[in-house]
Amino acid sequence: MPIVEVFVLICAVFGASFLVFFTDGPWEIFFHFRTLLIRVDGIVPKRVHITEEEQEEGFFGKLFSCFWCTTTWVALIIIGSYYLLNSYPLKTFPYVLLAVIGVSGYLYERLGSG
Repeated sequence: MPIVEVFVLICAVFGASFLVFFTDGPWEIFFHFRTLLIRVDGIVPKRVHITEEEQEEGFFGKLFSCFWCTTTWVALIIIGSYYLLNSYPLKTFPYVLLAVIGVSGYLYERLGSG
């Protein structure tokens, strides 16, 4: 896999994770997505940003309770789809997945604290 493709995957995972975790999106798409995940567990969010209590109560809330967790699930979906569509050998999948998650998390830590 060329380094340019890995760079594009890093940008895609970071951008998608940021959108899902921090923004409400146009027409509140991401807010409704987060609300849907929490409601599956029977909890109705009380405001736009889901509170820690609501996240910790449900299974899906725990999966998306932090930026690193969200990045992990988004990376699995994006990179898994990319590997399936391009027929890359699956033996390299875990290495690319971990690299993309690590760099995306690092970007968040550097951009968030600065």
